[in-house]
Amino acid sequence: MNYLSMMLPYSLFLVRKWRLIFILLFTGGLLAFLPSCDKQSCRDVQCGYRQTCVNGDCVCPNGYEGDNCQIESRDKFLGRYQVYKNCYDGGPSESYNTHISIGNNVENVVVNNIANLGLGAEAIVRGNNIRIPEQNVGATQVYGQGTYRKGSNSMNLQITYTQGGRSYNCECSYQKQ
Repeated sequence: MNYLSMMLPYSLFLVRKWRLIFILLFTGGLLAFLPSCDKQSCRDVQCGYRQTCVNGDCVCPNGYEGDNCQIESRDKFLGRYQVYKNCYDGGPSESYNTHISIGNNVENVVVNNIANLGLGAEAIVRGNNIRIPEQNVGATQVYGQGTYRKGSNSMNLQITYTQGGRSYNCECSYQKQ
């Protein structure tokens, strides 16, 4: 057996050992650097009232917006609306009046007379988006989502509701009065 053939297994061992050490050092260094990136990006940032610095940007908590988080996001949704409901699967297409009122916390509103059923459904507001989580309102199951268009004081809301064992998928156009 020559010297080279004797050293080959040892050399492979050393290569594997150094590769493992390199991977561990690289991963450890990367992990040590990443958290400091976020801290560094917020070091000199002064955020306003209610704001928190995230990756160098000041952000508002859920339920608030504006330069200093002074506006409740739900405020733009509140009020009286004329609604046109168009259902795609045999449900009634009709026009009716409704209103959206304050819910139980800063992120919530109540969509009253939802789908012209005389019922109120809890909804969650995030910025210009509204989401009605799946819920039972009386004997009716309802859920949906939509977007408020501030420039036109209107919103589109897609609603699915089940009544009497039958489901209806509807597009509702809300125009603020």
